[in-house]
Order: sequence, then structure tokens, then C-alpha cells
Amino acid sequence: MPDDMLHWVKSTREDHDGSIGEDSKLEMLLEVAMACRVSSPEQRPTMWQVLKMIQEIKEAVVMEDSNEMDLLTGPPKS
Repeated sequence: MPDDMLHWVKSTREDHDGSIGEDSKLEMLLEVAMACRVSSPEQRPTMWQVLKMIQEIKEAVVMEDSNEMDLLTGPPKS
């Protein structure tokens, strides 16, 4: 696995036209993965911390999806 995990993952997700789509959710998960790869166990996050980080990413995704849906459907009708 290359040292630059983010670059490697992006290269594997390259679109057929050669462009790379922005995927902030994937980048956030990769940051968690990189924190787990630290060689010193004392510097790695605990499983509890990893769980919390992933839950925060999930909540951000839910909020983002909700905001996108609001943009598509318009404001709530009274």
C-alpha cells in the first residue's frame, strides 16, 4: 500500500474520462484510517475514538444529504 493512501484511493476511483470526483466523505474516512496506521500504539486512536470519528462522519453525511434533498425539493410548504 502506498504511503499516500488518499492519492492511491483517488487513483483507483478515477472516472472513465480521467477526472477524479471529489468525495469528502471518503477523505474523512481515509483520515481515520491514516490515524489508525500510526506506528506508535500510544499515538493511535482507541477503538472508542475511532467509533466516535466514524459516527461524526456518518452524522455529517446525513446532514449533507438532508441539505441536498432540501435544495432539490425546495423549502417546506406551510
